[in-house]
Amino acid sequence: MNIALRSLLCAASFVFMGIGGVAPARAVTVTVQMQGTWTTVSDTARVLDGSVQTGSLFSIILIYDDQTPDSNTSPLLGAYGVDTSALGLTFATGNYSFRSHGPTAASGFNGIVIQNGATSDSVGVFFDAFTAIGVFPLGVSIDPSGYSDIGVNGPTSVLSSTALDASIWNFFLSHSNDFTFFAPVTNRGALDHIQLGGSISNFSISTPEPGASLLALATLFALVALRRGFL
Repeated sequence: MNIALRSLLCAASFVFMGIGGVAPARAVTVTVQMQGTWTTVSDTARVLDGSVQTGSLFSIILIYDDQTPDSNTSPLLGAYGVDTSALGLTFATGNYSFRSHGPTAASGFNGIVIQNGATSDSVGVFFDAFTAIGVFPLGVSIDPSGYSDIGVNGPTSVLSSTALDASIWNFFLSHSNDFTFFAPVTNRGALDHIQLGGSISNFSISTPEPGASLLALATLFALVALRRGFL
């Protein structure tokens, strides 16, 4: 998990302005599809059905507006909020799918953070407040305080700026990256949780029409529902 960048984001939150503001007139939605495998699976309350294990595959769909303005005033840190009522992040693994409906009060931010720093460059993708589809024990669900981090770090000068452009995904190709999901569960012990950690091995980028992007996100979220007979 990109702890350093998430901490930097929280520390610099006082300079964020205009998150969720009016969208640009000529905005283009970008869809990033990622795949990887879990290297760590922790289900302390034993609420998952066994379909999510170390080595299991996961798939992510991230949809954002490429004309989103930078809401941070620092030239070294770009923050690009994503409106999860229309766009956002969804991932599926085993017999489960998860979708962000954040932000929670803890971070107050959903989106992409780009750091073009003096000693290192970083890109982080942060989303909070997930809901889940899948089979859980009666009365059990994931707590909305859950969050996900996608992070990649590299030496300085890998990125030329904090702009939200295609170069940030090339950065993912040339450096190791990770995906972490954490969520407490309800009606179990106070410390019981689901925590998943893995590495993204490949991704693809497309810029379809907005309706197609939303359909892709909704389709991924619905895959498990269809498989399990919820829809």
